[in-house]
Amino acid sequence: MVTYNKNDKEDIGQDEYESENSEKKAYIKAICDRFERVRSDRSIWENHWAEAFKYIIPRKGAVTTTHVAGDKYGNELFDTTAIAANQLLAGALHGRLTNPAAQFFEFTTNDPQLDEQDDVRAWLQIATQRTHVVLNSSNFQTETHEVYLDLGAIGSSCMFISENDDTFVHFSARYMKEIFVEENNLGRVDTVYRLFQWDLRQVVQEFGEDSLPAEYYRKYEKGDMDKYDILHVVRPQDDEGKKKYFAYKSCYILLECKHQLSEGGFEEFPYAVPRWTKTTGEVYGRGPGTEMLPDIKMVNEMMKAVLQGAQKAVNPPLMVSDDCVLGNIRLTPSGLTVVRDIERIPVRPLITDTRIDFGYQAVDDVRKRIRTGFYVDQLQLKEGPQMTATEVMQRAEDTLSLMGPVMGRQHHEYLSPLVTRVFRICYRKGVYPKIPEALQGREISVKYSSLVAKAQRASEGVAFTRAIQQVAPILQMAPQSMDIIDPDAAIRYLLTDVYGLPYKLLRDKNEIKKIRTAKAEQAAQMQAQQQQMQQAEMASKVLPAASQVMG
Repeated sequence: MVTYNKNDKEDIGQDEYESENSEKKAYIKAICDRFERVRSDRSIWENHWAEAFKYIIPRKGAVTTTHVAGDKYGNELFDTTAIAANQLLAGALHGRLTNPAAQFFEFTTNDPQLDEQDDVRAWLQIATQRTHVVLNSSNFQTETHEVYLDLGAIGSSCMFISENDDTFVHFSARYMKEIFVEENNLGRVDTVYRLFQWDLRQVVQEFGEDSLPAEYYRKYEKGDMDKYDILHVVRPQDDEGKKKYFAYKSCYILLECKHQLSEGGFEEFPYAVPRWTKTTGEVYGRGPGTEMLPDIKMVNEMMKAVLQGAQKAVNPPLMVSDDCVLGNIRLTPSGLTVVRDIERIPVRPLITDTRIDFGYQAVDDVRKRIRTGFYVDQLQLKEGPQMTATEVMQRAEDTLSLMGPVMGRQHHEYLSPLVTRVFRICYRKGVYPKIPEALQGREISVKYSSLVAKAQRASEGVAFTRAIQQVAPILQMAPQSMDIIDPDAAIRYLLTDVYGLPYKLLRDKNEIKKIRTAKAEQAAQMQAQQQQMQQAEMASKVLPAASQVMG
């Protein structure tokens, strides 16, 4: 974030200073009042999140309570099916959407003819490669996994993208307990409030001693260790007729006294707030965890009952005859229990006829529903011994295509703002080479080449292949009909757009033209040589015959 400071009281007049200070206080109060309304609107979600986190990500369960470092979580859990399923889903999203081993995006101008220009294509390829290197050199891969975990559990997550001098960009997956959001008229999140706690020492380290009011500065000097609520607000720059430094305004507020600690801004929206699915009229999303929560809670109670039944079967309750046992019953190995009448059976187990097998069967049925809700069945490819490599690939593509509708929202709400933010930061920091003239003033867009995107585009390749098979008989009867199709364009489209072959493996048009010209010249030379050989052969046959006739 870039920050700027207002002029000091000494640099402007007293009246102007008081007027500006009054406006600032009114502005901060308006922000705090709006935040309280947003906070109230979100309160209904907090119980849902706390319950979902309790069973799916126990370490994040302190949504409605105060978190204490070192607290134990998960003591009330008897089944971890949802935890494992959510981790598998997060790992699958990580590997299929943002795989670090492959470029999951590429830049384009959305103009196919412009993209095909050699200088433009070369620059876009370099920009894509360097952006991918920047992402892998940062902490992106560790933080994005946390985003996917939250998405699966509660259906909403938040990533903060900031500039960094060493790695160019830095990522922070924010705890949703701290995040409050607002949407614009298009349904996209454009305002984020983050409420967190710092002590005064941390505030001074971040913003300087001058940022604190006099009362709090005295507390800081006395070594005050209390935690205070800090509100960070990022919102679009409002239209006030004043000079706009940034597209998005940012300010930090000491909430207890409504005092502004710092103000500044961002040239792009620094947050990415993806939602798994979203109901019309709601701001926050719903995920597999919230949808499957009834089954998750039920299987936890069922497993508790099954374990109690198993414990009774292994260590059953006992029936004891009245006045037959002297002292305590010894249940330990080699334990000695004294009885009055050895002939009678003073102690016997209380048989409950518990059906442990039926309990496990009922638990497994619910577990299967939970795994299905978290897409475990779709993500785990069931491979039979008779399957060929082509069948395995086709089944994998079909599986990814089934998740396409859900993944489309992640492209739109998560990857698009994230990659755009990273691209513009890298551009300002001079990561890319000089931009070609053809790209001056053109908007650069992101096209995704992740496994999911490739699987969705693979169907286009199948359709093209089927179309060629259907028209093959016609082409045999009328070969001139093949002139309708541009073979070079068709092959480029299949290799790059459909199957994601890197552009660097393809020759540019000038090189192809040279190769074809050389081949044509070579073919012409060979044809000329063949004609000369044929003429020489004919001459060798004709001349002797002519000489005999002449003789």
